[in-house]
Amino acid sequence: MQEKNPHRKQIRLKGYDYSAEGYYFITICTQNRKNILSNIVRADSIFAHKEITSTKPNANVVGVAPLGDPQIQTSTKPNPNIVGADSISARIRLNKTGEMINNIYLDLENQFKYIKLHDYVIMPNYIHGIIEICERADMESAPTVNEIIQTFKRYTTVEYIKGVKKGIYQSFNKRIWQRNYYEHVIRNEKEYYKILEYIQNNPLKWEEDKYFEM
Repeated sequence: MQEKNPHRKQIRLKGYDYSAEGYYFITICTQNRKNILSNIVRADSIFAHKEITSTKPNANVVGVAPLGDPQIQTSTKPNPNIVGADSISARIRLNKTGEMINNIYLDLENQFKYIKLHDYVIMPNYIHGIIEICERADMESAPTVNEIIQTFKRYTTVEYIKGVKKGIYQSFNKRIWQRNYYEHVIRNEKEYYKILEYIQNNPLKWEEDKYFEM
């Protein structure tokens, strides 16, 4: 299948140093938006009223499931029409591909000395996450966002190919990730928490998502 748009527009900020200390909101999509990472399970449930109460970065990592279960990610949102404990819940159940992707994503902190992973979510055909490039000593270099993403894509692709050969994962055409990715430089605390809330509520709005594919 040929690329629909061979002339890709530039989505990086011209002249910006993407190794600069700060927070970056990233999105990485699967090739042709294939749903190969997870499944969204929705149900009306009763939960204690839950709101985002994070007071500092990395206070609630969506990508790590509650109770130590790496296969399930949970997001809850209070129902505005009901006073009390009722809410709508959405759960992300990672498949075998998603579990592998999750492990490699978390290992990025070991691969790169000066980064820290904040909230992230693995949806059926993309990943949203916040990556922090941390302060380092003078004369020490930090990776760029592009280097981090390309390392992630390379490692996951290698493992995926191994899994296809063993019959663990479904076969794919040329690549599992789109060639490009999206990133946004988070400018201030207000923007950080707005993106944090967006990530945490993402599973609830899957069918409204621009990346939604049946």
